[in-house]
Amino acid sequence: SSGINAEWPLRPGYGPSPCLHLSNIPAEVTEEELKKMFESCGTIVNFRFLTSERPDKQMALLEFTNTSSAIGGLVQFHNKEFVTEAGRQYLRISFSKAGCIQK
Repeated sequence: SSGINAEWPLRPGYGPSPCLHLSNIPAEVTEEELKKMFESCGTIVNFRFLTSERPDKQMALLEFTNTSSAIGGLVQFHNKEFVTEAGRQYLRISFSKAGCIQK
């Protein structure tokens, strides 16, 4: 067991929306790689890396055209394993509590 609570992305107040908050992204993973990974779930309309205190653990917001695509992305890729030179990292995904990206 990874010790990660599988229910945590669905806490009250973080309800489904078209926007996902991604965290624990390895430093070497690019915007293009993440978009390619998630585009199987639906059309991505916005993406932005966020400022992180830990450069080895990036954060990002990813916005789909609809909530069902975001739910699919969360279900499919939450806890996805990345193997890097530094070891293994597991992608964490939740619905964005800050809402979607301002255009």
